Amino acid sequence: MLIKVSNKGRCLTEQGEAYLAAHGELEEKLNSANNLIQMATEGSKGQLLEILEVRRFLEERAAEFAAQNVTKEQLKELDQIMLEYLVEMRHDGLGKEQNLQLHLMIAKISNNQTIYQILNLLLTNENAYTKFSSASMLDRKHEQLERHENILSAIKQRNTKAARLAMEQHIDQVISDIQNYWPQDK
Repeated sequence: MLIKVSNKGRCLTEQGEAYLAAHGELEEKLNSANNLIQMATEGSKGQLLEILEVRRFLEERAAEFAAQNVTKEQLKELDQIMLEYLVEMRHDGLGKEQNLQLHLMIAKISNNQTIYQILNLLLTNENAYTKFSSASMLDRKHEQLERHENILSAIKQRNTKAARLAMEQHIDQVISDIQNYWPQDK
């Protein structure tokens, strides 16, 4: 990385310059990831809506790919999550944990690691998912459950278009709820 240059000291080699450039790029990526996490957890209404737009794009594709790729074992796992979701709601809970598990499982089933990792980053840090789902949970938890059932039904039928559309409608409703019920930015 460094080479000795007579009695003048040391100079950075091409390999050293490449290492420093790669390290700088990595630092920049980590900084961007941290900024994204901060937006998801502490962001304004406008930033949440921007993130939901990205989520819609990613989760539509995840649902589409999941319908294409899902195995019988994975369908059982999705059914188990939905059962736990239903039980939680019947006991006057909101099912936020099961809601999160369902979205991440669909992303995982999509077999697209980039989609899964981005959603995992956005949704799991410092209860960010609670912030996304809170507005749509207010007095509407049964509608939320129905939208999740529509997504799961399309995946079970291996209907990629229906899965994509069901996810789009679901995320659009969350966006609408945040626009209507989330306090305005100050």
